[in-house]
Parts: sequence; structure tokens; C-alpha cells
Amino acid sequence: MKFRNFLQHCGRRLFLALALCIVCAAFAPFGPSSVPASLSAAVPAASHMPAYAPPLSGIRTQRIPVSADFARGQRPVLPQPFAAPNEPALFTMKAAVPDGAPQQLMLLRPDGFYRFCPKDGQFKHADDPFDSFALTLPPVHLDVEPIFQDELLLPNGCESVSLAMLMQFHGIAADAYDFTMRCVPHQEIRRIGEGRFAPNPNQAYIGDPSDFGSGWYCFEDPVIEGANRYLAERGAAFSAEKISGADYVQLWYALYTGHPAAVWLTVDYTPPRRNPNLVFTLPDGKRYRPYRNLHCLILTGMEGDRVFLSDPKRGKISIPRDQFFTLYNAMGRRAVILDPVP
Repeated sequence: MKFRNFLQHCGRRLFLALALCIVCAAFAPFGPSSVPASLSAAVPAASHMPAYAPPLSGIRTQRIPVSADFARGQRPVLPQPFAAPNEPALFTMKAAVPDGAPQQLMLLRPDGFYRFCPKDGQFKHADDPFDSFALTLPPVHLDVEPIFQDELLLPNGCESVSLAMLMQFHGIAADAYDFTMRCVPHQEIRRIGEGRFAPNPNQAYIGDPSDFGSGWYCFEDPVIEGANRYLAERGAAFSAEKISGADYVQLWYALYTGHPAAVWLTVDYTPPRRNPNLVFTLPDGKRYRPYRNLHCLILTGMEGDRVFLSDPKRGKISIPRDQFFTLYNAMGRRAVILDPVP
């Protein structure tokens, strides 16, 4: 009788231990070889991506091996990624949340991070660019040598000089002055009576970038047009592409994939200011008050709460991340990269 009771007691303990193992396995974090295929069905389809987060059209979306090296610059050490079956994402990874919180499954796509929410079984876009996951992104630095615009006698040619810096980073010999003056479309300011007539900065550079007194600026499209003309003339297998609208994670991802970006900020890193004493009449008849402190430079790195820049006026510098994104957002989130032509 005692032996039988002993067997029954052991059987109950064995059953409880087995049940506990099953429960633990069911709630354990996903590992490199245990991501269920059902998760891939929970990932939003490409057609359901948030409208405010356009894909980086210029960045290739093939899976990136952890062991791969950047063509230029330094590659960050990332958490070990693992592929989910039939997963449309670039890769997935576990991201450690600060303050000792448990790891959670993250999904990296060209339009940002998605977080797996166990409660509803869905991947949801990490809306806040400064949330805890974005803050844990590994540091990335690319070595973009500055070209000083004042030394080239281009006191107001920051946009084209910045694109020339991108060309040199990608191994393309660029004559910044020739590129600026010959390839980037620009139009002089015409005076008729008291009026000043200027091109739309979305279509052409306003004035003469080599003239301190009459040169202003342009936005992405004119400098992209000039860069692609210049690249085609040299047979370079690159194209300039607009990634304007990119958020914190998207810009980090551009750097991660070896793409420094020309961005529009301000020359003194203070809030943008309009010229109170000058109004241009644009070709469509609209009146336009130009910025007086606009500036274009290169985003080269991110680490912690700092952003690293290569400035055609100041050289290599870093500024607080919050300051960078305040200015970047205020200037319309304008950004351009060079990308290899397939």
C-alpha cells in the first residue's frame, strides 16, 4: 500500500511538472528558431502602411546579413536578427526595453519599426519616433568628409556642395563648383519697379549661389535634377533620390544601410526665420517670403541623444538629437540620398 501511494504521489508531481513545462513554453519569448508562421499573417500588408511614413524608395529592401560590411563607414553591431517564415519584413529582432523590462519582438521595415503586441496578436507601427525602442537603436557613424563651400567661392551653394559631398562619399569624383554652376537649375531675381520676381525654390535655385548678395537657396527637386544630370554625364551607377518625410527610424535605417543624407536645417541651428524685409513674386503669382537662415548639410550618424553632421560651413560636428529633429521637422523633413542604380 505504501509503495502504491508512493507511485501515485510521484505520478502527480510528474504530471504537474509536465504541465508547468508546457505553460512556460507557451509564454516564453520567441527565439531564433521558434517564431510561429502565424505571426507573419499579423504583419500589415504593404498597402496598409501608414500614410505619413512613405517607404524609402531609394533604399534596397533585400535582407541584410549581420556579417555584411558597409561599402563605406562603420557598421553598427545589431542584435542577432532572425527570419520569420514568409515574413515580408527585412528582418525581425528582439529589442531590449530599458529599465529591465522584458524583451519584445520587433519588426524592422523600410518605413520604421513595428512592435508585436501579444494582447491582440498584431504588429503595430511604433508611432513615437522617440519611444523606448527608438532610443535603443545601435549607434551608426559614416565618414563623410566635408567640402567647405566658402573655399570654393560658393557662399550660398550649400545644397549642391552637400550633394557633391555625397558623391565623394560614394567614390564619385565631383567638381562641386562645376556641378553647382552648370547642372543645378538656377534663375536670377528680376526687378521690375518695386517688385522682385524669383523662381519657385521647389523648381530652381533662387539667384546666383556664387554671389553672397544675390544667392538664396533651393529645395530637393532642383538639386536632385542637377545631381542626376551630373551623375549621368560621368557614367556613375548612382541616382539622387528624395526621401523627404523620413522620420527618426527611417533616417537611422538610411545610415544603417550606408546612405548618409543631405538634410535641410538652418545655418545657425536656431529656429528658421523668414526675411521680414523681402517678398518674392513667384511664377504663379504667389508671394513668397524667403528664409534668411536656411542651410543644407549631411546627416552622418546617430548615437544616443546626439546626431552627427558634416556641415559645408563648419565641418564635422554633433548636436543634440532633439535639436536636430526640431529643425528638421520645422524645415519640412527634406532629405536626399544617393543610391546605386540596379
